[in-house]
Amino acid sequence: MHVGLEATAACRPVRTGIARYATKLMQGLAELEVHDLSCRVSGFVRSSRRFKRGHQRPEINGVEWRYYMDPLKPSGDLPDLVHGLELRVPRWARREALPSLATVHDLFGVVADDLLDARGRERNLARYEDVTRHATRILTVSENTRRDLLKYYDFDPERVHVTPLGVDERFKPSDPHRSAAVRARLGLSGPFFLYVGDVTPRKNLVRLIEAFGLSRASADHELILAGSIEDGMPEVTDTLRRCPARERIRMLGFVSEEDLLALYAEAVALLYPTLYEGFGLPILEAFASGTAALGADVGAIPEVAGGHAVLVDPRDVGAIAGGIDRVVEVTPSQRDAARRHASEYSWERCAARTLDAYRLCLQGAAS
Repeated sequence: MHVGLEATAACRPVRTGIARYATKLMQGLAELEVHDLSCRVSGFVRSSRRFKRGHQRPEINGVEWRYYMDPLKPSGDLPDLVHGLELRVPRWARREALPSLATVHDLFGVVADDLLDARGRERNLARYEDVTRHATRILTVSENTRRDLLKYYDFDPERVHVTPLGVDERFKPSDPHRSAAVRARLGLSGPFFLYVGDVTPRKNLVRLIEAFGLSRASADHELILAGSIEDGMPEVTDTLRRCPARERIRMLGFVSEEDLLALYAEAVALLYPTLYEGFGLPILEAFASGTAALGADVGAIPEVAGGHAVLVDPRDVGAIAGGIDRVVEVTPSQRDAARRHASEYSWERCAARTLDAYRLCLQGAAS
């Protein structure tokens, strides 16, 4: 049996995004003890600097990985199954009437359409319609995303499977030697809060900065913003300029994986009051690092946090400020409980659930 995996979004050499999902899922599938399937997995990745066209890995547990840079029909034998890793079923798979799965990471374009311009909203809506029309089965990364999908689209609930994401095992509590080196390099001497993510309206940085300025904790804590600096910079920059605690806010931009691991472990808390998330992996990464977290009380964050985060209304600056002052009071025993909760989310579990969906998809095609 051959299984085709398609990743259609740009997979940049950065920590976040579809590239990481594709990589971790493929690794997880390869590490499972699979006795009833023998498959070749072909991943189609556009605009990739992570994967090279035709790159292959050795066969592991009967699975041969192959990556391509575009969604064109593969040469040679067709796969028995196609998996679109981000909201897509390729046209050639439809023409060949192949069983197909698509992963839906969120319903951002429907649930939070006020945060998109007209072009982005139209593009997302077209993709949702396309997948719900053509996919044999759909994977969602959370129960919340599954509910959103079924609320807005007519799709058989029995053919929607939840495959939660995993936390990389490298996220661990502080390593004194690594942390000291990172602190010295970045000039961090005192306690700090951490935000991880890009700069877009959905991430709610303007309200986070305003809330930090109002919080009591801003008097003796810094706020470190780590992530790619792209859209939304003018409004964020203006908010920073007006913030009374601006001298205690630092925007680092992209940081290396090693530095990020240390920042997570050293932070007093992760601040992540985003307006909508289909999953919210940074919350679990903070927990795994032994760090408290503040999150939004909307989207998938409450589900993923499992009662271990300080949750706030992300559209209420005063509520966020109050949450910042509460999150510093999280106790060591509460952080330990959150860490145990994060350990339940593994890429092996994600891969196993995905493999179960593959089996059901193939069984349906054979019947």
